[in-house]
Amino acid sequence: MDESSTQSAATAISPSYINKKGKVVSLGVTRHAAARFISRWRLLFPGRPFENGLDSEIARQFSFASRVTHPTRKDQVRLHRYGMDTLFFRSGNFAFIVKDAVVVTIEICHGSSRYLNKAGPDGYAKE
Repeated sequence: MDESSTQSAATAISPSYINKKGKVVSLGVTRHAAARFISRWRLLFPGRPFENGLDSEIARQFSFASRVTHPTRKDQVRLHRYGMDTLFFRSGNFAFIVKDAVVVTIEICHGSSRYLNKAGPDGYAKE
């Protein structure tokens, strides 16, 4: 194994996107977002482990996401909650909320499974 492949294997994988100016923006992930991703992954895919660890799975799921450019009415309400400088990215199952180049939370965005965002660890609604 040569030095460059060892160095790239040791570097953590982080999600990134290309901004309007064409520059690559690397994103950090808060502990809150990582914890939410783990709990919601377990609700959507019970018994299915991450293929290459948590960081690489978040980055892999984010790589499928596209930026929400035309927010719906519900998205506009969420913009007020998180602040107008917040970006939303959606993939098939997950929505990534990004503020100041940091993923602050990850939600389930698939229509038939959105109720799981408010579910406890057993998959039922919290009391």
